[in-house]
Amino acid sequence: MSTARQIVLDISKDANSPLGVKLKTSKNLPTKCRVVEVFPGSPADRYGVSNGDLLVRINDQEIRYLTKEGVGEVLKNCSESTQATVTLIREGSGPVPPVPAGQEPVNGDPRKQVRFQPEKKQAEKKQQAEKKQQAPAGQPPQASPQPSPVRAPPVGVVNFVTGVRMNDALIHKAPKVLSSGCNDRMCIGSQMFPKRRNLKKTYNKEEMKEQAEDFIKQYYVFIKSEGTPEHQKRLSEVLKDIDSTGTYHLTFKELSFGCRTSWRNAPRCINRIQWRKLEVFDSREVRTAEEMFGAMVRHIQFCSNTANPGVIRSAITVFPAAADEDHEYRVWNSQFIKYAGYSTPDGGILGDPADVEFTDAVVELGWKPPERKTAFDVLPVVLQANGGQPQVFELDPKDILEVPLTHPKYPEFDNLGMKWYAIPGVSNLLMEIGGLKFTAAPFSGWYLVTEIGARDLGDPQRYNMLEKMAQIMKLDLKSDQLWKDKALVELNAAVLHSYNKKGVSIMDHHSASEGFMNFMEQEYRDRGGCPADWVWIVPPMSGSATKVFHQEMLLYHLSPSFEYQEDPLVQWKRAKRPKSQSDESARDKFKRVVRWAARLARIMQEQMKKRRHCTILYATETGRSETYARMLLKLFGHAFNCELHCMESYPFQKIQGEEIVLAVASTFGSGEPPSNGEDFARHLVKMRAPLYMEKANRRISTVLNPNWGQSLEKDKTFPLSSIKFAVFGLGSRAYPDTFCAFAHSVDKLLDELGGERIHQLGEGDELCGQEESFRDWAKNCYSSACSYYNLDPNLDHSGPILDAHKWGDSRFRLRRVESAGPAPCETLRNTVTDLSQVHNRPTILAAVLRERSKLQAPESPRSTIKLVLDFKGCPGDQVHYQPGDHLSVFPENSQALVEDLLDRLNLSAIGPDDLVVLEYNKNGEQGSDWMEEKRFSRALSVREAFMHFLDITTPPTPQLLALLATQAKRHEDIIDIQALSRGEAEYEEWKYNYYPTMVEVIDWFYSLHGQVDPCLLLSQLPLLQSRYYSISSSPKTNPGLVDITVAVVSYHTKPQPEAPRKELKRFSIHPHPSKGPKHFGVCSNWMNRLSIGSTVPCFFRKAANFHMPTEPTTPIIMVGPGTGIAPFRAFWEERMHQMEKLRRYQMRSGEPVSPLTPSGGGGGPSKLGVATPFNLMRAASEMGLGQHRPERKSMGPGNRPPTFVFGEEPGNHDDDNDEGGKSPKIRVRSMSLGDRSYPAVSDMLQSTRKDFGPMHLFFGCRQSRVDHLYKEDMRKAQLLGALDQFHLALSREEGQPKMYVQDKMKSSADTLVKLLFEGAHFYVCGDVSMARDVLYVLYDILVKNAAMTILEAKEFVDSMKENDMYHEDIFGVTLKTAEVTDRYRTAARRTWSVLLSKTTDDLDVRSSPKHFRKLSRPQKLSRLPTVTLLCGHDTPGTPEIHGNRMQFPLPSGRKLSQPARPSHHAAKVRASPTHS
Repeated sequence: MSTARQIVLDISKDANSPLGVKLKTSKNLPTKCRVVEVFPGSPADRYGVSNGDLLVRINDQEIRYLTKEGVGEVLKNCSESTQATVTLIREGSGPVPPVPAGQEPVNGDPRKQVRFQPEKKQAEKKQQAEKKQQAPAGQPPQASPQPSPVRAPPVGVVNFVTGVRMNDALIHKAPKVLSSGCNDRMCIGSQMFPKRRNLKKTYNKEEMKEQAEDFIKQYYVFIKSEGTPEHQKRLSEVLKDIDSTGTYHLTFKELSFGCRTSWRNAPRCINRIQWRKLEVFDSREVRTAEEMFGAMVRHIQFCSNTANPGVIRSAITVFPAAADEDHEYRVWNSQFIKYAGYSTPDGGILGDPADVEFTDAVVELGWKPPERKTAFDVLPVVLQANGGQPQVFELDPKDILEVPLTHPKYPEFDNLGMKWYAIPGVSNLLMEIGGLKFTAAPFSGWYLVTEIGARDLGDPQRYNMLEKMAQIMKLDLKSDQLWKDKALVELNAAVLHSYNKKGVSIMDHHSASEGFMNFMEQEYRDRGGCPADWVWIVPPMSGSATKVFHQEMLLYHLSPSFEYQEDPLVQWKRAKRPKSQSDESARDKFKRVVRWAARLARIMQEQMKKRRHCTILYATETGRSETYARMLLKLFGHAFNCELHCMESYPFQKIQGEEIVLAVASTFGSGEPPSNGEDFARHLVKMRAPLYMEKANRRISTVLNPNWGQSLEKDKTFPLSSIKFAVFGLGSRAYPDTFCAFAHSVDKLLDELGGERIHQLGEGDELCGQEESFRDWAKNCYSSACSYYNLDPNLDHSGPILDAHKWGDSRFRLRRVESAGPAPCETLRNTVTDLSQVHNRPTILAAVLRERSKLQAPESPRSTIKLVLDFKGCPGDQVHYQPGDHLSVFPENSQALVEDLLDRLNLSAIGPDDLVVLEYNKNGEQGSDWMEEKRFSRALSVREAFMHFLDITTPPTPQLLALLATQAKRHEDIIDIQALSRGEAEYEEWKYNYYPTMVEVIDWFYSLHGQVDPCLLLSQLPLLQSRYYSISSSPKTNPGLVDITVAVVSYHTKPQPEAPRKELKRFSIHPHPSKGPKHFGVCSNWMNRLSIGSTVPCFFRKAANFHMPTEPTTPIIMVGPGTGIAPFRAFWEERMHQMEKLRRYQMRSGEPVSPLTPSGGGGGPSKLGVATPFNLMRAASEMGLGQHRPERKSMGPGNRPPTFVFGEEPGNHDDDNDEGGKSPKIRVRSMSLGDRSYPAVSDMLQSTRKDFGPMHLFFGCRQSRVDHLYKEDMRKAQLLGALDQFHLALSREEGQPKMYVQDKMKSSADTLVKLLFEGAHFYVCGDVSMARDVLYVLYDILVKNAAMTILEAKEFVDSMKENDMYHEDIFGVTLKTAEVTDRYRTAARRTWSVLLSKTTDDLDVRSSPKHFRKLSRPQKLSRLPTVTLLCGHDTPGTPEIHGNRMQFPLPSGRKLSQPARPSHHAAKVRASPTHS
């Protein structure tokens, strides 16, 4: 078989051989030009030309019929152009695979393509001839048009056990398929050290550019940033460096990727499945042998894992790349831990025969062997820096982890005194990355048992222990033909037993074979191939018993790679003595100094980049997580190169290249991630299980639930196995089911994606001890990270970093901006734009308040209002929401409170209405380089900052209190403030009991009065955050108008203690005699006093987990007491719109509808027309049933309003009337309009109502007459068929027992079960304790009325949650529900105090190890095992623990029992070590 092949290649300037081949021509015509030699690195070599190929055409010039002189003339003409089109024939071996379409050619240049070219068609030849004739005289003919490339066929490999065939397409990316020296006539794959033909010692600039461009492309493809501006910028930098210096410098991330990819591409390694976990130590800054030795010692200590001895870690240390052959860095040892080999006088060898020559050389270099030589003396390390003299360094025995070899069955084996080292460190290979050659890059992993037992101890040319082992086993060496096999097995058994006994990492060859098969299959999925040397991959024993034996493999080489290089000992012997620096001439020395000075200047700029890279991510709704993340940034910045990112702005494609990832995340609502963390969560889920993303895109919290992993599609890949991570979560135990849920999910996902957890998950409870929890976690996490990398944590500075703050008299200042006069905040413009910039939210809208109405009776002590906001003036593309979504409103502080605060500040230098700019000192405490602080978007007044942007009502954090202590003048105040600033229990009690505003804090510590610098507050106060409200209207009913339901909040704190000093003033709002000062909710009271027509800055937040079902026939159950009814009003409005839309569609399509036919009076159709919901609503509105009246007042004859006739529905009663008693179900029996009567109006709706699923509402309030929110709206929705039933629960109705929504659910249990089995969606909105009790009641209903067990009921509800059928919109502990607040607060405080005192001091701590008893309480707490308590909310519902099980009561009296095990979404407490 012969195939024509056409290639277009760049040609060299060599006139004798522009193609880079040597041709042989015959004397007889026609001439056959056969390739007899391909020059390495030539154009022909790069394009895959091989010996034996026949050249038939060059640049459309037939050469097969030319004489030898004619061929030479064609070649000479060819050398004058830049490219040549060559057609050749390869005989006998079939077609040569071309480069696949869309992939780069073998030489890495995307402009050059190799492809098959069959014989030319006549039309193509004619077209080429015409173009050739049209070429201007004196110019070379144009190259023939290139047909589209043909995809190269992959090469198949078969597994002969399973019969599975895999196709390798990656082989076509190899620089040369037969690059190991094999050719058509022979294979040298079994050579120990084959000579690579295509590995050049040096590259010129063009070749270096080609190699660098290929590697940079690989890196950016790996991080999914190919073709980005960042990619192009980096490539241009590299090419520019190569043009100027002939080389370039890799960033640390590029170096790490290159090292790991080199291991990944190593065809002889069986344990490459761990390639992502390779730890890279960048030692390219070293210049001396001493520095090299120090780096190798750190490498050995890291791999030995001093924190967890015996758990070997894989690592590589990279020394500087070779500038040229005379300035290489080399490690002479083949492994940096080796045993010596001594020649004995009797001709024998003591020790390792493989190292006799090296031992003699080391002795010649000055090493003195121990006086008593043994077979296991560790050799010193010989290092050569920058081409200088080799130097000898001895390792400290403490750094060498060795394993004594014993046998589990043969005690005689122990008497041999054998041992072996734990770390196999290969140190004499060359690592090539992007054209850079790192001649010293020692690499280590962990041992395969056969490497020691079969090769090191069993080989005849090594320790040759098989015969001794057979003698110990008492085998007959003459008659037993398999004695070697038996001895070999037991020798390996001894090694495996010894390493396992000492706890040192080692792998058996069967596990390694299975791991390699998994790796190979994954590589074929990810890259389309896997280079592998079958001769080396198959273990040296149990050949066909291993899986790899039966797998075909392809041997080829990819770049980056590890390569063999000439032994430096051989070079040393050949040269007798390496050239020393003293032999250099002054000129050569000067050149070398200049060259290295330039490189050092470039390397010094990369010093920070060389440090371990740590990325800190945060997701937050209020800014607290960002504050903690910035504290981590300062702490970890002492030992790591840190970056801070919000999860929303973090380029996720870079995560696979990270080293350390720290995440600080809060949890929003019902376990939802914050809005700026949703995309990050989706990316993690997509990486974890791509097939699950359809659900993740709909509701991310569904995926991030405790049981998500059970139904999640499993993926065996570990794309994040190279990163180390730690997570801290912020939450409130008022949400026991979802406490720190998002942080738990991130921690779990990173772990399952292969990441290595360097510190356990931390949790901070905002109800108690959050600040102290974070500080302890941050210190321990920093210590763990430093210990992992063998760095000195130096925890002495961690306290000041976590406690010290950036503000100082010389750090910040307010600079007055000259203006024509004072600028009151009323005249300042465009607050919405400023809020968008300050909060980094581009979609803040300026709504207009159109209406405000009170929803409760005037005599009600509580106030709930409905606000109508107008968005018609906002951009239409930004006003998008659905029923169930939230509206987030940015409030203003009370003007009275702002004035009180301004009166208490030191405003002697700056007036309250002066325009100022906040600036910070770039040089810290020293210098005067002032820069504008970008906290605010523009110059503004202090008054405006307090009014619109800063939170002055939330109690100050411990950090801010520490700063306030510097402003106080009285010693007593300073002591008290400093005590609170420690953030311990005293601070938590003070914060919770009094919840002081900034005004009250200054009054409490009176010496602060008139002393506090406004610059301190402007730079340190937290931003005033937005408040979330459920939208109470449908966008379809009133487009452009949005209703929200707001409970106006006011409350009293606890009474304050008597003032210890006479001059201590009390607060501006005088306390109630038996209560503390009265506080007001910032946003609710601002909206309550806002004038109609005012601007309300706000934005929409999508609540994807609380939307109506997409299928309108799906039943809906809604539970929402109090203001929890807010989203459900939007639901029934949406349903009324859907019904009206369907009726109108039926009218337009000609479908029969129910006309309103009068039963008496004149005939003919009525002006009212068809009984559409709109018409009925209009009629009902005329009767006064609704709050909105239609524009048209006259609707019938005589302009009289319609009258409805109500009647009892036969045989059906309902006990859910407004008064809570029993009454018949009422339906509209007829309607009269003028002198006409319309019977059975309710029946007319059935043709429409049957197209929609039932909607049931469970609503609760105190008294029907006073607190029934949206009472008329509910009646109207029920009248029009949108609501099937609403169940009213009254908890304070006179003369009736207390009734809650849970009780109404019980009385309608059968209906609920029926709807649930029909696929109903269950919605809960309201207080967290109510939502928890509703869940328990639902369990109880399923047990009683659906014949389920408790666990079956729980599984049923869990499946509803997982399938997005159980929805919760929980607003947690509100200030109005004081009893709930106290209950959770008391539980959290009790847990915190007990855990810090009794648990860690009294419960069996004396029986714990000594090091445990010496720890501080928070440290003890962090080390205790976890027991999960699913806590109830009432006192009778306290969980009980029985042995290793826990129980909590249900409303029915039953107890749900589960194993006491950790759960990611439950409240966690710690138990003593002996009671876990």
